[in-house]
Amino acid sequence: MSNRTPFAIAAVLTALLASPAHPQSGGTSGTSAAVTIGLPLGSFDDIAKTGMGVALRHAFGDRTAPWSARGTFGFTYFRGRRPFDNVQFIETTFDMVHRTDETFYQFGGLGMYNTKYSFDPRDKIPGISGQRANQDFGLSAGVGVNYMWGNTKTFLEFAATTVFDGSDNRSWFPLRMGIRF
Repeated sequence: MSNRTPFAIAAVLTALLASPAHPQSGGTSGTSAAVTIGLPLGSFDDIAKTGMGVALRHAFGDRTAPWSARGTFGFTYFRGRRPFDNVQFIETTFDMVHRTDETFYQFGGLGMYNTKYSFDPRDKIPGISGQRANQDFGLSAGVGVNYMWGNTKTFLEFAATTVFDGSDNRSWFPLRMGIRF
């Protein structure tokens, strides 16, 4: 429960800051970079602590159209809970983006995730040691807010991500903060 506190604080701060923010013209097109805080959910919370990551994406489509698409390449790292040392995801995703207006948008899509589990070297588990890596399919959806601070185009996104990892899904809430170029 305590690792969800940063998410709740970020949600409240976003709501407070949304009204004085100036909308960003164009909203969903171009290249952007983001940093991510990942909050594990369900059974993933049993093996991973709060994560962090980075993402680089490019959006395609008419800047004034309500619909566009985007592709993302990202990396998310979660510190593990024993017996895991860490869990890592390298993602390549494709999203459809719907713009409600110049400020608010929604997105959803699918992706391929290179999932890597590293086991804690202090734990001696028979038959399990070192690392395990998979290619997994996943889904992600969320909402975003565009901000214009002076000449800097920024955004904040709240999402839910699920990666289908064999016997169990790995789910988390990513909170992304970024800049558009």
